[in-house]
Amino acid sequence: MGEIQFSNQDGVARLILKNPSARNAMSVAMMNDFSNIVDELEQNVPRILVMTGSGNKSFCSGGDLRDVRSTLIEKGREMSQKMNQITAKLKRLPIYIIVGVEGAAVGGGAELMTLGDWVIANQTARIQFLQAPLGVTTGWGGGARLLKKSPQKAIHLLLGGLFPVEQLYKWGIVDQIVPNMQVHFSCENKIQELLAIPECSMRGMLELAREPEREIEIFSSLWGGDIHRQSIGIKKNS
Repeated sequence: MGEIQFSNQDGVARLILKNPSARNAMSVAMMNDFSNIVDELEQNVPRILVMTGSGNKSFCSGGDLRDVRSTLIEKGREMSQKMNQITAKLKRLPIYIIVGVEGAAVGGGAELMTLGDWVIANQTARIQFLQAPLGVTTGWGGGARLLKKSPQKAIHLLLGGLFPVEQLYKWGIVDQIVPNMQVHFSCENKIQELLAIPECSMRGMLELAREPEREIEIFSSLWGGDIHRQSIGIKKNS
């Protein structure tokens, strides 16, 4: 049930969650696809990853209830460990992640949203952590990522609160609000903005964001390099 469409070329990877009969919920098969995709990204690291849902009604509605009821209800710990490992591995990579949210990002879908370095949402997006009202907590690493991103406000969302997307923008959980049907266009604009940055320094800044303790090492590897020399009017190294 469902699939993840994936491409990776010219420094830009695109991941589309596609499970239209379940509002792009993650089935077991899609979780396996996700794991394989992250392994591929680790081997062939792009500059940018764009994550969206298929269509314009839902980014992702969490776990596919058909699989939850049939198999996952007895394997919650196993699923949580797997999805935590996958998302943590992805977030460690020096890849700028753009998440485009059209419609609903609820439950596990809201957790996946927290992977974004830049989250674009349309005006009618519904972003809601439904885990607490269902008697559980976040299980895909999204709770920890949200608390890191917005430590003062995250608990209001984690307890199941539904807030206008404008409020989430003020809290720093959403980075850009766009008119309905404009998420794809805005993602493409963000890609072009990022591609204008020299790849070496962009990669370095992403490495810094993932491992801030390596700042001196990363800086030293780029200082006096060809791009740096050219930018300040010094001839490239012979």
